[in-house]
Amino acid sequence: MSQDPVEVQIWAQDPLSTPERVTIAIPNVHLESGPRDAQFIVHDVDHSAGAVYQPARFLPDQNAFELLGPDDVRTHQVNAFAVARRTLEMIESAIGRQVHWAFGPQLAIHPHYLQDRNAYYSRDEGALAFFYFDIAFRVGKVFTALSHDIVAHELGHAALDGLKPFYFGFAPVETGAFHEAFGDLCAMFSALTFPEVVARVMEATGGDLNRPNIASLMAEEFGYGLYGPGRYFLRYAGDPITYGEAAGTEIHDFSVLLTATMYQILVAFYEINRRRTDEALTDAEALIEATRHLRRIAFRAINYMPPTAAFFRTYGQALIAADAQAFPEDEHGYRQVIKQVFAERGIVTDPEELTTAPALSLKWNRAQEPRELYEFIYRHRDDLGIPSNTMVRLNFPTINFVDQSGVTSRGAQPIKETIIEYTYPIEALLIPEWGPIPVDFGGTLVFNERRQLVAHFRIPEAPGGEGEYLQQLIGYYNSLRERKQIALLDGKPSQEGVFTLYRLPHGGAAMRLNVCSRFRSSEMSVAPYPITRLKAPVG
Repeated sequence: MSQDPVEVQIWAQDPLSTPERVTIAIPNVHLESGPRDAQFIVHDVDHSAGAVYQPARFLPDQNAFELLGPDDVRTHQVNAFAVARRTLEMIESAIGRQVHWAFGPQLAIHPHYLQDRNAYYSRDEGALAFFYFDIAFRVGKVFTALSHDIVAHELGHAALDGLKPFYFGFAPVETGAFHEAFGDLCAMFSALTFPEVVARVMEATGGDLNRPNIASLMAEEFGYGLYGPGRYFLRYAGDPITYGEAAGTEIHDFSVLLTATMYQILVAFYEINRRRTDEALTDAEALIEATRHLRRIAFRAINYMPPTAAFFRTYGQALIAADAQAFPEDEHGYRQVIKQVFAERGIVTDPEELTTAPALSLKWNRAQEPRELYEFIYRHRDDLGIPSNTMVRLNFPTINFVDQSGVTSRGAQPIKETIIEYTYPIEALLIPEWGPIPVDFGGTLVFNERRQLVAHFRIPEAPGGEGEYLQQLIGYYNSLRERKQIALLDGKPSQEGVFTLYRLPHGGAAMRLNVCSRFRSSEMSVAPYPITRLKAPVG
């Protein structure tokens, strides 16, 4: 089988905003019809039609997929697969390590899962599910599998779940909002890797990126289908919302704050690049350079984040730490921009809150075998603020090695880091009749190649703060129950609610975050739909 990259055509946004397709190259590593490879498999089941569609054919002798018309469902299959594959590569190249899915080795993609206004990632199904629906404002259907923003967003959920699986557990509203914002950032950063999109942005804005454009407007066609001709987007990264206005809202609404914060930083980086005197950059080049820099640290900051919950303030601190490691000189003052924007948005009260250093001096002993690593963490329990009466676990993988020594980004420092994540549970009695629910705490240790600790972020931030944190979670959980935004289940998974509470075999309970739950229909159960035939699409 050829290992040469395979060229495919995809929509760089969606058919509404950019009806023309662009050509990209995806790696041919065990690529087969479907499409599928070692990490992705397209299974085009349509529960509403009761059918499984024929898979897109890969032609090994041509090193290409069979070329079909834009309305053929097999073209949809290739589009969803290629965008997901490309987005994953973007994330992995930035973080310097592989993403391991939270459920197994292969992520399923369902391009036409159900007729409804939705799309979602499900850990329980190990899948990305894309829907389709009719709209009253024009002839034809909206296929979410054709929207670059939606596919990249959902892939972002799957990737973040693989990197930080505890974020799906019982956590504050900010963690759910962080999940949504991460998906939107994946969509925005991925879109801006297309020269065609950058050119469209420049053409539409005249160089003023504060004007709405296809990079700051998320999922234009989906928003058009939901809201009508007066609103061509689902979410807007140019929203001026502040922390005080967003806190406590529904997770999608809350997520706009972080997405808008990062977009504001991107615009500020772009403006700095336009004014640079060391070299003359066109507006397009200034945006490309700004995107490259911010994208790298935005994803690398995930390496530094605590394993059990995400707060916007902590993410800002991780951004600064990641940038300082990758770009020690900060010759253009990017870090001051990050601090100032986070303060302007009310995420921190003082810009210098984002400048942090590990509170302890710790040196990694180069242990790599799981038992030795555990003993290393165990010996330093007091230093790490781990309570003495709880079990300590190392997350899988027990150790991560980041190697970006070959990265040649402008001004970038070669990076080799070692990441170790530890967690420990404390049980909280949230529903007396269901028994205690374990709430996980823990931290992330990042060591440089000299074995010195360069970053340590933990939940709770201060040792001994577990009790106060639990009270905050209980208050948030009770508010969800009052608003009926939580589903209580004895068995099968549900797509309802922000969180789902599962009864475990021993009688206890566990929480699970439902991402992209806002648009899930009350008719979401697909069990009654029989899959009766293999359906050949009309090309």
